[in-house]
Amino acid sequence: MALKISMALAPAIFNSENFLSNFFTEGNPSPMSQVQQLKVQLHQIATEATSGAASLGAFKQRFAGNSAQVLALIQGSATKADADISELLDAAGRAVEQASEALLIAAQGCKSYADQI
Repeated sequence: MALKISMALAPAIFNSENFLSNFFTEGNPSPMSQVQQLKVQLHQIATEATSGAASLGAFKQRFAGNSAQVLALIQGSATKADADISELLDAAGRAVEQASEALLIAAQGCKSYADQI
């Protein structure tokens, strides 16, 4: 029943000639322009990318430490498994480092673009 009453009143409220002007002038903030929204989103992406890069940097340090311990334990195996594992761990470490660098580049690009528009 309440829904029917509010729906019945909606046309009278929203069709008021001063509704929109009153809405934006009586203590309600004006809407952000699309450019302002874009700037906010670009800065949010930059912040998240920077945070992600920092997290990856911390992970890379832990990963490198753990990798070094594993390699020390299996070094000199007769099956050359140590060389294979070493290559895999090195490749993974480089990939993490590249991802971190890519996030920092993206963050800087987003900030730069946001500041230009």
